[in-house]
Amino acid sequence: MATRIIKNLSGFAHKTPQWREWYGLRAHVESNNQYVKADAATDLGNPEKRRARGYAYQALTSALAFTAANIRRIVSFIETQALKVLDKKTLATRARRRTDEFGNRLAHHERP
Repeated sequence: MATRIIKNLSGFAHKTPQWREWYGLRAHVESNNQYVKADAATDLGNPEKRRARGYAYQALTSALAFTAANIRRIVSFIETQALKVLDKKTLATRARRRTDEFGNRLAHHERP
């Protein structure tokens, strides 16, 4: 009974198109929060990584963690788009730094 009342108290009628739009945005926010809390690089959910106390410090570390996570997502997206346009060999090959006795760059090793 109580859940039926709560469903009707929200700004949009339950499961209408407007409700689905807002609910989808909320699900995206929660997904992003989980990504930052459980990610190995940011690991915001681990209190050992944020030992200092205080509101300002916690806000700063949270902002930096979300920034780092967003940058990693942007780089991942750009890499995916580049792989769609270019082949992997074009992206992977670069000139070797090692040279022979005459100053010529050595060829890459063939990978099996």
